[in-house]
Amino acid sequence: IKTVGLSPSRYVWARTGGSTGEPTHYYWDKRGQDWNRGSVYRSAEWAGTTLGDRALQMSIARVDRSEAQRLPKRITNWLLRYRDWSAAAPTERDFEEYRELLLHFRPASIWGYASTLDAFAAYVQSQHSSDRYESVRAVITSSETLQPEQRRRIEEVFGTGRVFDHYGSREMYLAAECSAHEGYHVHAEVLILEVVDTDGNPCAPGQSGRVLVTDLSNHAFPFVRYEIGDMAVAAPEATCPCGVTLPRLQRVEGRISDLVALRDRIVTPQTFCMIFSTVRGVKQFQVHQDERDRLRVLLETGDEYGAEAESFITETLRQMVGSETAIELVTDEPILVPESGKRRFVVSTVSAETPQ
Repeated sequence: IKTVGLSPSRYVWARTGGSTGEPTHYYWDKRGQDWNRGSVYRSAEWAGTTLGDRALQMSIARVDRSEAQRLPKRITNWLLRYRDWSAAAPTERDFEEYRELLLHFRPASIWGYASTLDAFAAYVQSQHSSDRYESVRAVITSSETLQPEQRRRIEEVFGTGRVFDHYGSREMYLAAECSAHEGYHVHAEVLILEVVDTDGNPCAPGQSGRVLVTDLSNHAFPFVRYEIGDMAVAAPEATCPCGVTLPRLQRVEGRISDLVALRDRIVTPQTFCMIFSTVRGVKQFQVHQDERDRLRVLLETGDEYGAEAESFITETLRQMVGSETAIELVTDEPILVPESGKRRFVVSTVSAETPQ
């Protein structure tokens, strides 16, 4: 779909991330891209950095590698004092390479997927606990729902209050945390963000609902009340301590397909993260739901995992999901990294719209 009458020079072909299915192709408007980038740079200023400061990226998905290696892109990154590093399924050797780059390049900000930055922080804690990254003023997480345990671990390595979570997608940049860390300011000059219930009616502040977005800057391919596939909670209309008066989201709860929908309740990824963050011997987990009354929990375990940990997980999950839900713990099946490079804590094919 293209807008009639727009100069062909303003069209830029693009695609969605395809995190939960087949990617959708669409067009960027070059002028809209400028507005989008402006929102990104302003968000970086809220985090205490500015355009021209050295920045190190740790979130290139496999689908972006070829584009990142093109000469025009490399020249642009050099002019912006920007470096990128692939985040697809990193190993300890990769993390050591990244650490050396971080110490040599001394960036003011680090950008990346929450799960990858968390894994890097865990590596530093275990292998290089004496490291100090004094140049880093902000660690900016995006593309995944940042969990409290991940924020805590990253801040243990880079400093308290230095993690700033951003909310967006390939189609548009939506909202970002400020210095107050009390929600996400929506970039309301260039988009309209709605949180609605299953009937499309606005949710009250504090009530979880589906996210709809209308892009006001992309004239080539307008997104009007586009359901992005996420769940979020709008914040009350109150002045933010940082002084920014843009509307806020109280929190982002993740993708609709990342919710466990049982017959009498819906469980968010954050709840599972709180449980597994306390279990010794569990390195990673992923909850799969293909039936309303059945969960398969994939676990990547270490030496400390045993019968006691398994019993604790089963009993805790039982209290959370009820006695009618079957729970299967799986320790011999790999947790695969998707093409996007993003990690998903919950993968559900059961609709969250009608949990009854």
